[in-house]
Amino acid sequence: MDVTHAGIGRALAALATAVLLAGCASSAASDPQPSPESPAGPVSADAYLCMGAQIPRSAIENPVRIADLDETGRDAIAGATDDAGSPLELEDPEEWIVATRSDTLIILIRTLDETRDDEEEFDTRAEDDHETIELSTELWEGWAVAASNGGCVLTVQLDGLGVPYVWLDPDFPPDPESRELRLMVLDSQCGGDIDMPERIEVVQLDEGESEVGLLLGTQPLPEGGYECPGFSPTPYTLELDEPLGDRVVVDLSRVERRELV
Repeated sequence: MDVTHAGIGRALAALATAVLLAGCASSAASDPQPSPESPAGPVSADAYLCMGAQIPRSAIENPVRIADLDETGRDAIAGATDDAGSPLELEDPEEWIVATRSDTLIILIRTLDETRDDEEEFDTRAEDDHETIELSTELWEGWAVAASNGGCVLTVQLDGLGVPYVWLDPDFPPDPESRELRLMVLDSQCGGDIDMPERIEVVQLDEGESEVGLLLGTQPLPEGGYECPGFSPTPYTLELDEPLGDRVVVDLSRVERRELV
């Protein structure tokens, strides 16, 4: 599943460090917090997000493969190099979708195999369902690898809000009589004691006959510096209109359908 050259490896390491520093969170409160009344953040009708990379919805709904490009496009990808001058080697090139193409930027994206184990503790790395590679002509002459995330979660894009990881609190699993969902929310910026859960917003809550769909967002941190010594999720309680019954809970932020576990 890897892109096999040294420059990508260095890019991944740098990106992982940046994400860790940006995502560090203070220790979460021990008790679940009530849901505040919050305005909804509208969902973008045009684009998805995958670790900061904007992916046009049209690219996912009507995918264009590398083989579908004209000769100029195919040659650009085939001739792309890393900072050491090594060629880009794509494993299974037929799996990649051309999400964006311009004179200076090409973004490739592909779906990753399922790695989540519902019996194991929640792991953000096991949630990755896509991988992206960005090629640019603005680094040096010719096409070059500008970024590669190695793995990301393809989500909706919210206006002015971040999209957090959300899962069911294993210490308070719901039962058919439950009228509330005890959740764990992991902010992509800095959670825990940094104004959480006040920054969590309920964007959408759909209670259907067979499932409960929810979409949460997080307000951005105010400007300034923050110390985030940990990376802890925040307990959060969501009230339901009716008992859960045998309905499943679905995370509506995900493009690939995901049930909360």
